[in-house]
Amino acid sequence: MLPREWDSTIHGGQDANVHVLVPLDPGDDGWLFTQSLLRTSCPAAKLVGLQRVQWPRLWGEFARYRDDHLGGDANEQLLFHGTGKSSATELFAHPHGLDPKFS
Repeated sequence: MLPREWDSTIHGGQDANVHVLVPLDPGDDGWLFTQSLLRTSCPAAKLVGLQRVQWPRLWGEFARYRDDHLGGDANEQLLFHGTGKSSATELFAHPHGLDPKFS
């Protein structure tokens, strides 16, 4: 099952191994939430763009591990990653997803 905030129409007939970068608009709930977190943790930072990574295979692997090994007792936390001058597309150029040299 995919996260409820994902746009499920994007993955209609696509391979679950494909990640999609979904741009969020400034009025979107995800944008507003991220902006409030950013203001709290990095007050001098400016949010100029926001994309959500939707990758069904990677999400499925995480959810199975969480459910099978942690028994629903996972300490999940929301993290965000700024890209600076690199584009999000560039960060995901690695065959296994997020390029390790950028993490």
